[in-house]
Amino acid sequence: MAGSRPYRPPAQSGWWSRLMAHLIKRWLAARDGGMAVEMALIAPVLVLAMLGAADLAQIGLQRSDMLGAARSGAQYFIGGGTDVERARLIVERSWTSMPAGGRVVVHRSCECGGVTASCVQLCTDGAPPDMYAQIELQAEVNGVFQAYQTVAHDKVRVR
Repeated sequence: MAGSRPYRPPAQSGWWSRLMAHLIKRWLAARDGGMAVEMALIAPVLVLAMLGAADLAQIGLQRSDMLGAARSGAQYFIGGGTDVERARLIVERSWTSMPAGGRVVVHRSCECGGVTASCVQLCTDGAPPDMYAQIELQAEVNGVFQAYQTVAHDKVRVR
């Protein structure tokens, strides 16, 4: 079309880009040192915030890895597995970021009507007890600022 203006993306022609360009030009032209003082005051806060975010992200990833490992042990029991020691090995192998002091505990328990019962005897109503596999992972997770003790649990009904 003759006489029409060429298209410019909104970011180049909007008030925001003009404001940012003006502020950047002002910052580059400033010679009184005010910007340096502001940066010296703000930079430590920004660095601490970034380290805190990295700390939380690292802890979250390690916790997620723990929960995934617990789920892999639960899947073993859901698939018909019965060996507690094998389930523990599966959990340990699935826990890719397991720290040196990490601990895995796997055990089975039975309940009759929500009360702990023997796995080899029938319940008082003659039904077999409900069997559960419980998986617990414990570890000290090291963050940037400090170490955190964390625990992950998973309980799955086997029978």
